[in-house]
Amino acid sequence: MRMNTELNIAARAVVLADEAVARLSEPLTAARVALDRVRSRIEHLHAARQAIVQRRQGGDEQADDGSRLALIQADAEGLAELHAEAQAAVTAAEGPALEARDAAQRARSILARAEMVAADNAITSHAQAIDSLLIEVIAKANASAAALGLPYSKYTASPALVTALKNRAIRSGAW
Repeated sequence: MRMNTELNIAARAVVLADEAVARLSEPLTAARVALDRVRSRIEHLHAARQAIVQRRQGGDEQADDGSRLALIQADAEGLAELHAEAQAAVTAAEGPALEARDAAQRARSILARAEMVAADNAITSHAQAIDSLLIEVIAKANASAAALGLPYSKYTASPALVTALKNRAIRSGAW
C-alpha cells in the first residue's frame, strides 16, 4: 500500500509539473512570436533600404529616395527599441519555463524510480510466494515418497534452479 501511495504521489507530481510547463511555456511562446515579428519587420526594412541603395548605385535615383531612407531609418530606430523590449520579454520568460521543464524531468525521474521499486517489490513478493510454495510442494513430495516406501521423491530441482539459487546465495553472502 505504501508503494501505491508513493507511485500516486510521484504520478501526481508529474501531472502538476507538466501543467506548470504548459502554463509557463505560453508566455515564452508569445514572447518569441513577438520577437520574431519585430525581427521580420527589421529585416523587411533592411531589405527595403538595400533595394533603394542598390537601385541608386545602378544609376536609378528617384526624388523621394532621401525621404524614404529617412523614414526607413526612423522606423528602424523605433523597431530597435521594440526589439530590445521583445528580447527582454523572451529572456524573462525563459527562466521560469526552463525551470518548469527541469522540474518536470525530475518528477518523471522520480516516478520512473518509484515504478522500478514497485516492480522490484512485486517480483520479490512473487519470488517469496514461489519459495514458500516450492518448500510446501517438496515437503508433500517427500511425504508422498515416504508413504510409498521410497527413499526420496522423484522431484529434483533443475540444474538451472540450483545454479540460480547458488548464485543468488553467493551474491547475497548467504552461501
